[in-house]
Amino acid sequence: MDPNPTADDTPLALDRLLHKALAVALMDTLVQLGASDADDADERAGAAAALARLLRLLRDHVHHENDFLHTAIEARQPGGSAAVAAEHAEQGEAMTALAERAALLQRRPGASAAAALYRELGQFTADQLQHMTEEEQTYRRLLGALYDRAEWRPIEARLLAAPSPEAWAALVPALERALSPQELALLGARRAAAGLD
Repeated sequence: MDPNPTADDTPLALDRLLHKALAVALMDTLVQLGASDADDADERAGAAAALARLLRLLRDHVHHENDFLHTAIEARQPGGSAAVAAEHAEQGEAMTALAERAALLQRRPGASAAAALYRELGQFTADQLQHMTEEEQTYRRLLGALYDRAEWRPIEARLLAAPSPEAWAALVPALERALSPQELALLGARRAAAGLD
C-alpha cells in the first residue's frame, strides 16, 4: 500500500473515486432490475426502490459537479464547462424518462414493460460510463491548468462536505466495493482533512 494515501493531489482525484462508486450503483441496479420477476409485486417494488435510490445519487452528484466544479471552471475560463453542462441537462431528461418508465411498470406490470425499462437503463448505464470517463479527462485538463494544489484544496473540501449525511451513507456501500484499499485511504484522509470524519 502507498505509505502516503494523500499523494494524489490532482484535481478530480476524488471525483474519479466517486465515479467508480456510481458505476457500481449503476450496474447493481441494472442487474437487480434484470433479475426481478415482473409478475411479483414485491420484486417490482424492490427494483423500483433501487432505481429511485440510484437516480437520487446521480442527481445529487450532477448537482454537486455543477455547483462546485463548473463554477470553479467558469470563474477562470468562462464557457469552459458548457459542453459538460449540456450533457448534464440531457442526463436529467434521461433520468426523468427512466423514473416515468418505472412508474408505468408499477401501474401496468408485465414482462414487456419490465424489458423496456431494462433496455433503457442498460443504455443509460452505458452512456453514463462513457460520460464519466470523458468528464474526468475534461475536468482534469481544465482544472489542472486553472488551479494549483493550494487553490484546489478549499474547493475540494466544499465538494466533500456537500452531500447530506443521508446521501453520503447511501453512497458508502458502493464506495467500499468500488475502491481499492489505497483509494479508500485517500478518501478517508481527504474527508478527515476537511473535518468530516
